[in-house]
Amino acid sequence: MESGGSSFPSSSNFYYDSEIQSDAESAPIDIEHLLNQVSAECTRCVVQAGKHIPPQWDMHDIVRTVVGDEDLPGFLTDAYYDIMICGSRAWLCEDICKFFDLINYVF
Repeated sequence: MESGGSSFPSSSNFYYDSEIQSDAESAPIDIEHLLNQVSAECTRCVVQAGKHIPPQWDMHDIVRTVVGDEDLPGFLTDAYYDIMICGSRAWLCEDICKFFDLINYVF
């Protein structure tokens, strides 16, 4: 028995789907939302590593200090995926822990 429709998407649906995907890829990144996610994950990783966040500091400020302000969206996106894959061994988490060690060494 044959069914009336084809199991393959039509070319017009493919065009529409790729147009939606293209629009999503070109959408601006919500920096604050991404910074919140990265900061939350960094806080979790730093605590997991046994480090203490100075109470007068905010993790958002620490992330901005360690990453810098150049191409912040690109760095935050890369950092977020790195944290999701590597956890506390992610480069940003390790750099923040080294930053804390430096601060504790100086003071």
